[in-house]
Amino acid sequence: MGDNTTDWSIGIKFVQFQKNSSLHAGIRKSPYAAMFGYEAKVGLTSSSLPDEVIQRMQCEDDLLAVLTTGQNGKEPGPVPSAESAEVHFDMERASPENNLSRRENNIIARRKGARTSQLAQAERMVKRS
Repeated sequence: MGDNTTDWSIGIKFVQFQKNSSLHAGIRKSPYAAMFGYEAKVGLTSSSLPDEVIQRMQCEDDLLAVLTTGQNGKEPGPVPSAESAEVHFDMERASPENNLSRRENNIIARRKGARTSQLAQAERMVKRS
């Protein structure tokens, strides 16, 4: 960012993601996981592309070909986003209500764990001072 002083706001998103997805010593998990109940997803493995399509890719041109022609090589159109793929994947395995309650329980459990860790960290800080 030192060389690019005019567009520093572009790089701040990467810094923010790195801070939110790295392990926090106090809560013993990433802030992203504490907030949303699961670790942040990055890269092609978190996309809606099937594993066999990802494994066949050798270069960026292969990815561009999939994005412009579709996964089966016949349907034009973009690949669905990771969020829509996750919802579709979850709906195949469980009912939406069951999936939602499971996700909510996971978020609640992670937030309770983060709160407990923060309280323990605060107690250690008080003892040290």
